[in-house]
Amino acid sequence: MRSLSQAKELLTRLYGVEFPDSLFHLYEFLAGLSAQEWQDYSLALGIEPIGPLQLLFLPEVELQSLKPTVPMVLHGRFYADVPEFFSCLKGDQDWLHWGLLLDEPVKGFRGAASYFSNDLQAMRVYPSLFDAVLGRIEEKTTSWEPDDAAEKADQRAQQVTIRRFAEKLHGFIAARRIHLDDRRGKGFPSDTGLDLLVPEKGEGWFSTILHSFSRWPRSDWSVFPPTGHPHAVHFGEMKEASEIEKLVRGAIAASEKGRALPALSLGRSLWYWKDRTGMANSCHDFARVGFDLLKRAYTLLDRPTLQRVLDVHFEHRDRDCVDLLRS
Repeated sequence: MRSLSQAKELLTRLYGVEFPDSLFHLYEFLAGLSAQEWQDYSLALGIEPIGPLQLLFLPEVELQSLKPTVPMVLHGRFYADVPEFFSCLKGDQDWLHWGLLLDEPVKGFRGAASYFSNDLQAMRVYPSLFDAVLGRIEEKTTSWEPDDAAEKADQRAQQVTIRRFAEKLHGFIAARRIHLDDRRGKGFPSDTGLDLLVPEKGEGWFSTILHSFSRWPRSDWSVFPPTGHPHAVHFGEMKEASEIEKLVRGAIAASEKGRALPALSLGRSLWYWKDRTGMANSCHDFARVGFDLLKRAYTLLDRPTLQRVLDVHFEHRDRDCVDLLRS
């Protein structure tokens, strides 16, 4: 197992960003398990390391032999990942994956999120990476049992395995005094599920921007038509192209006046939802529009790290999921 300093130096060299201690704590915990333990836990929970977490387990000789043809920041990235999202865990269905969040690079990584790339759900945000793993344990913990005797035995064995993993993880968290809240804070709402963190705060400031940008109520700022339901983001249909184009023109006009939030919000939404299978009115061209809006927003917000990730991702935007270890 690599030391903390070695692990940090490795990822900083490969990615050009400083990852949070939570990632290295999770690496330490997983590396402390036997191969058989992790195989059992991984199967029961339906998770496996990808991206930077996966690289930490790679022996030095294999790292030295890597000859990636694209920047390493792409490793573990999925098609719809926004630049702020750094994948580190993968699930067992519909390309479910979890990632660390780097909304404001000067403040470092804060919080985590997950979503299904092969589904039409918005992102789910967690206070921290460890909170996300604990959430997965909760999701996989159940008292339900199938009727078939063999299946029931397998189910019971799986639940025992999950409980053992949970006990070990809780013990590790307590021993290391790991905080389960990165104090990410709460930003402005977004139809991606990932709130928008900008330096300015306050509903008054937000309302002022929206008023000068558009006279529509806040509910119409989304790329989706109003659902009329407080918890439904969309009903599988984006706004018509003419409405999206009007929003884009307004966001560009606002950015030219020094206002980053409209471009950040709309750019992220178009990048995330673009041409999702099963989403009506989505379009492959939204990737380029989202790219332009995000570039404007990151420039205004002075976030060159996210500009760099965005440039790399856009250049290779047709890749569904990048695994540089297999390629």
